[in-house]
Amino acid sequence: GVMQLAQWVIPGMQAAGAGSIILISSVGGLQGNSLLGPYSISKAGVIQLARNIAAEFGKDGIRANAIVPGLVKTDFASPLWQNAEMAQERIDKTPLRRLGKPEDLAGAAVYLASRAGAWTTAQTIVVDGGAVMMGR
Repeated sequence: GVMQLAQWVIPGMQAAGAGSIILISSVGGLQGNSLLGPYSISKAGVIQLARNIAAEFGKDGIRANAIVPGLVKTDFASPLWQNAEMAQERIDKTPLRRLGKPEDLAGAAVYLASRAGAWTTAQTIVVDGGAVMMGR
């Protein structure tokens, strides 16, 4: 699905001579996971897709990057953060000692979409309160 969406927007960006594609992955794409292997593999693929789009379409002025969130309080992740024991374990292992909020990702997205990020492409920006550094 992520690749299909990129394929839909790239021709318009090529015609405009510029564009910024921001893909959302997960910290699962940076680490192995014995319980959610296929999910982690797919998220690693999203990170690599950003790199490949950047390599292939940079000549057209198109940038592509991935934002990699940790555990964010979204509907999708609710089974994790609504489990008090599991949520507390994540909080305890996160240097900022809290779970993420959707708005915590906004700054990275604004940067990547704006002129401020005009020379940023093929990058993975981790927004996770430091959890990956701690090995989750």
